[in-house]
Amino acid sequence: MPLNTLPRSFDIHDIGKIADDLFPFRNDADEPTYNDGQRKCIVETVDAIANNDYEHVIIEAPTGVGKSIIARMIHMTLRKMHGDKTWRTTITCPTKGLQDQYVREDSTIANLKGKKNYQCLVNSKISYGHSKCIEALRSGKCKENQCPYFKARSKWLKFAQLRVTNTMLGILLPVDKMIEDSAFSQLQILDECHEVPNRILDCSEVKFDAMRAYKLRDKGMIRGNDICDKINHLMRVLKEYPLATIVNVDEEIREACEDVVVIADDIIKTFQVLSKKKKLNANQKRSLDDIQSYLNAMVRHCNVITNPKLQDVIIQERTMDQVEVAGQMVDGHHMHSIVMKPLLPRDMVEEAVYDKHDHFVHMSATICGVDKYAETMGIDKYFKVEIGNPIPIENRRITYLPVGRMSGKHLDSTKPKMLEAIDELIEEHIDDNGLIHTGSYKLAEYIKNFSKYKDRVHIGRDRKVTMAWLEHGAQEGNDPVVVVSPSMTTGYDLKGDLCRFMICAKIPFGYLGEPLIKYRADNDSGSYGRETILDVVQGAGRGVRGIDDYSAYYMLDESFDTLMKRNQKYFPQWFLDAIDAE
Repeated sequence: MPLNTLPRSFDIHDIGKIADDLFPFRNDADEPTYNDGQRKCIVETVDAIANNDYEHVIIEAPTGVGKSIIARMIHMTLRKMHGDKTWRTTITCPTKGLQDQYVREDSTIANLKGKKNYQCLVNSKISYGHSKCIEALRSGKCKENQCPYFKARSKWLKFAQLRVTNTMLGILLPVDKMIEDSAFSQLQILDECHEVPNRILDCSEVKFDAMRAYKLRDKGMIRGNDICDKINHLMRVLKEYPLATIVNVDEEIREACEDVVVIADDIIKTFQVLSKKKKLNANQKRSLDDIQSYLNAMVRHCNVITNPKLQDVIIQERTMDQVEVAGQMVDGHHMHSIVMKPLLPRDMVEEAVYDKHDHFVHMSATICGVDKYAETMGIDKYFKVEIGNPIPIENRRITYLPVGRMSGKHLDSTKPKMLEAIDELIEEHIDDNGLIHTGSYKLAEYIKNFSKYKDRVHIGRDRKVTMAWLEHGAQEGNDPVVVVSPSMTTGYDLKGDLCRFMICAKIPFGYLGEPLIKYRADNDSGSYGRETILDVVQGAGRGVRGIDDYSAYYMLDESFDTLMKRNQKYFPQWFLDAIDAE
């Protein structure tokens, strides 16, 4: 139901009353018990969507506010305003753990994960879409309407009023699938939205594989020579570009991709007609599935390249044929495969996100520059909701203790001073678990090898093992541990005694020697500093996960000073307020 045809008008006071009546957490007097800022987020967001017809609302709400109940309440309030029937909301979040949290809090939420998360009822070692799964379906040993994945997908697509899935799956679901299954929703809530731009780029990666086409042609693919000719022409157009090159997507490249799509679509349609007319044996069916899967992927990848908004891509991988020259194997003249990736999220966001829903709530604790986030996501007009941090400053204090610059020519001379400061801080927190953000595994290994507390220092490479160390160290009677890692700034919920102090040994600046990072730094003003700040702010939040939680945070890299001076507008005010320079 369009928003301007609500059965009656609801002003902001009506919206607040509906939200108050629906809020599930209440005191003994049956009054809602909101955390600071929750009611503001709910009421202002619903008002912006329902009364002011904003397509986009951006909420920056710090850790500890309780964003999952905010998301659910926005849906519940809008649904109530539409008569409890017609309002559908899709929530996307970057991790399975966050998906599961939503379902733990409200079991009525439909949850959809990737195929590999659902075991086959006939063979528990395989998942939906496996060749043995397809064989079981065709033989009648298994029925699709009994399959755990099929049932979850069907419920999610067709019936659920409130549903959650992971960010990648939400992006990859094709628009035509949403139309076919009437799966559009009026609202999408993008939880941890600061991760969405990079997920869009990851999902837009394309691979053209000529060798695969040759193999399918040799197995008897209809019009195999035609598709191979078109792919070979595309490869000839692209082969002049070496690895890590930025490529402008010109008309010649677009036309070559369009030619591949025409042939691939024609072959797919031919196979669909044949499969209905002829009785195929199991091997023929497997071969047909293999061919269609490849051709569908080629069409999808070509459609990315022919997107009229796409300007540039980067060559990430390329493989050439090998020839022997003077006893050595070197690249020849024929390219076998190439992998390319778009550079700017706003080029791909319409097809990836906006075409699938009507309105969007972008929500995160660390957007770090709402205006810049909106620009990155191609948003021209939006309503902004910002609230303060409900966690007391004394529980999340950031202490700046510069020991020198940890970058470039300064690194080697600063490392010993940095290590001495780390040892002093470990000694100060001798009874606590800690986490050290290092920016690289090389620096993590240096700390592990040369710290006087190296017996309690562990390098965090594997999530399961790392969490086991921290959980063991947090138990009474066990020796605490200190984890050093460049990859724990996001995605870790180290509440309570799992982490009572954190150290940023090195600001995680992106490496400007990488063409993708250099391109974005040159062509997307402010993005380089903002991406770095996102990592810093996210890292500071790993150990403070709620209003009553606490963890000290120490900044040792003097480059923080430069980051602050050049990019202060991207730091959340609540983060700046917590900084204590000694």
